[in-house]
Amino acid sequence: MKNIIPLAALMAALFFVGCQKFDGNQDSKLYVYLTDNAILADEVNVEIQGVKVKYKGTVEPASSTNPGSSEDWVWLDVNEGVYNLLNFTNGRKTLLAVGGVPGANIKEMRFVLGKNNTIKFDGQTYPMTLEAGNEFGYKIDVVKKMGIPRDSITIDFDAALSVIEVGVHQYKLVPHLVVK
Repeated sequence: MKNIIPLAALMAALFFVGCQKFDGNQDSKLYVYLTDNAILADEVNVEIQGVKVKYKGTVEPASSTNPGSSEDWVWLDVNEGVYNLLNFTNGRKTLLAVGGVPGANIKEMRFVLGKNNTIKFDGQTYPMTLEAGNEFGYKIDVVKKMGIPRDSITIDFDAALSVIEVGVHQYKLVPHLVVK
């Protein structure tokens, strides 16, 4: 009987914490995972330098001059580097970025890529060029209400749709990124 009272108190506390509603003023830790759709190549190497998230949060109190919401960007802590996308096919994924998101809803994400992108066929490696004008990152539309205290998103960097052959052994990387 002595053990039941502390156990009941612990269960009540866990129930209370689990039932809290997310009002947009709390931070939620977001985990971003990377996965891929296969392509007939030995490797598809993409340099990822940054990930940022656009969120919409609630601002208290609402008034006629302050409609009660705000939108802003937050940079996540990213594991920068060159990723062989083919390592993340058939349900495999890797943790790419993590960070606190103070808003209740994620609206958009952007992947910032570097220039060290290559594709390998039959043991031969070829550079892939990026289209110009994407220094702000490649946009991914996201409609996600954040869970607390943590939530996750898996992004499919689809190599099959992202690699375009523009000439003999000349390739262009046009990222095709979708929420999975």
